[in-house]
Amino acid sequence: MKQITFTLLAATVAIHSISAEPEKLTTLRSGFEAASERALTPIRRTYVAELEKMKMEFTKSGKLEDALAGDAEIKLLGIHDTSSEKTRPAQSTSLTQEQKKALEEHLMTNAWIYGAPGQAQGQDAKFQRGGELILAETKTPWNWEIARNGLLEIRPGTGAGVTIEITNTSNEILLPKFSPNGEDRAFTLRK
Repeated sequence: MKQITFTLLAATVAIHSISAEPEKLTTLRSGFEAASERALTPIRRTYVAELEKMKMEFTKSGKLEDALAGDAEIKLLGIHDTSSEKTRPAQSTSLTQEQKKALEEHLMTNAWIYGAPGQAQGQDAKFQRGGELILAETKTPWNWEIARNGLLEIRPGTGAGVTIEITNTSNEILLPKFSPNGEDRAFTLRK
C-alpha cells in the first residue's frame, strides 16, 4: 500500500512539474492573445454589423426564416444586437463601475462630430447624462448606453441600434454601414 501511495504521489508531482509553464511563455501567450483580439475586433464588428443589416433587410421583406438564420449566426459568435440580451464574446469580462464611469465621462465631456469617418465636418453631437444623444440636425434624440460588457450601444430614435467597442481614449467611433444609404458613419472627436 505504501508503494502505491508513493508511486501516485511521485506521478502527481511529475505531472504537475510538466504542466507548469514558464512565466515567459505565459507572458508571450497573453501578448499574442491581446494582439489577436485587437486585430480581430474591427473585423468582428464589421461582420456583425453586416449580419444585423442583413437580418433587418430580411425582416422587412418578410423573410423571417432567413432573418432567424442571420440571428443564429450572431448568437453563434456570442454577440447580440441591442434589442436583445447584451453580451460580448466569452473572453471578455464585465466592467467595474469605475471603468464604466470613465467611458461615460469620455463621451460626455468631449465635443463630437457625427459624419463620414475621418472627416472634421458634420453635425455636432452631444452625449448627455441619462443616455440621450443629441445630434444638431436630427429632431429625435438618439439613445446611448455603456453596457456591463464595456460596449457602447447607440440606438437612433426608435430604430435598430449598433454595438461598438470603445476605450476612454477613442477619438473616433466607427459605425459601419450605418447611414440610410449604407455608408459608414462615425463620431469623431472635435479637435
